[in-house]
Amino acid sequence: MQKVLLIGSSYSTVPILSCLKKKGLHVTVCGSIESDPAHYYADKSLHIDYGEYELLKSRVTQESFNYIIPSCNDISYLACSKLAAEFGYSGFDSPDTVKVIHDKAAYRNFTRQHDLPAPKAIVIRPQSHLKNIDLSFPVLVKPSDAFSGRGMKLVDEKGNLAAALEHAFRESKSKVVLIEEFKAGTLHSHSAFIKRQSILSDFFVDEYCSVYPFQVDCSNHPSRLSDSIKNIVRKSINKIAKILAIQDGLLHTQFLADGDSVWLIESMRRCPGDLYHKLVEISTGFPYIESYVDHFIGKSELPTRDFCTQKPVARHTISQPSDVSFLSLSETIPATKVHIVPLATSGQNVRSAPFGKIAILFAEFKDDNSMWTVTQNMAKFIQLETLEQQCNSHV
Repeated sequence: MQKVLLIGSSYSTVPILSCLKKKGLHVTVCGSIESDPAHYYADKSLHIDYGEYELLKSRVTQESFNYIIPSCNDISYLACSKLAAEFGYSGFDSPDTVKVIHDKAAYRNFTRQHDLPAPKAIVIRPQSHLKNIDLSFPVLVKPSDAFSGRGMKLVDEKGNLAAALEHAFRESKSKVVLIEEFKAGTLHSHSAFIKRQSILSDFFVDEYCSVYPFQVDCSNHPSRLSDSIKNIVRKSINKIAKILAIQDGLLHTQFLADGDSVWLIESMRRCPGDLYHKLVEISTGFPYIESYVDHFIGKSELPTRDFCTQKPVARHTISQPSDVSFLSLSETIPATKVHIVPLATSGQNVRSAPFGKIAILFAEFKDDNSMWTVTQNMAKFIQLETLEQQCNSHV
């Protein structure tokens, strides 16, 4: 039996693990938190921190895996890509390409060099001088190597820049920060499965940040974007794929749109988190997870039939702006079907967004307009019961 190392152990890893098990593979799950759900279903577990690369490398050397697969976070993907460069595992780009796509500063330099639509930005390091910043305010300050909006701040004027930079540097292991012109527009994502450096299948999703300003917690498929905007994005992604000569597989991108303008924000080759795949799969029937997995286990074929939208579906990651002791939840979403994936147990303390999540909810609607109206207001239809509420009601 062929052996696979799946790097990651959280709830987002479970669908990938399930897919691998169905293919008859022996799966070892790597993750330091022994209570994570993927450990319960794996054939074997490595309870180590995969951010400690030398430790991870030594275990890979001992085990002799046939394949390695990243889960749904950047640390996992970068660890896998380093292993692939050393051991020759399939499905990964060259180290230079990995850096361009997964490092925000390198990605922004790449978009500028190749005339791709993206916000104007400059790279800042601790020793950099702030006198010659040729950017229009407001600006976004973001760590080059952080995710889920951590360390990001919107700055309206230059006088507030130093404090935002200090905050961003604290969240950056590489101590590299991006200052980027803020663009007003609607937020979207584009999941493209690439074959021979060209898009074979793709999906556009509308996204919203309703609790934490820089973390998506509401989304829907199909998107309300125009065909002209979609084609601008497709042209850009095909250009990226060809210039970088990327390997077959998933290329996932977040972007902003306003009128006829598009700005690419970031791309990634890992699977997006918070069960993003399930939104696409429920809506279209496309085997998202299987298509993601196959290119890491030496299978190059993607589904060839056309996957037309079948259902209007919204996704909501339930979180809170402050720490809470979660007890229960209910919903009154005007949908034809609602499915809830709980992440917290009753009585559990859940950290504030972007660090803590209570549940992920999927809602199916009778038509696109109903879905588009409700998606960005999903939090209004969720009723949470917390210990803090109970205590305050008796004061």
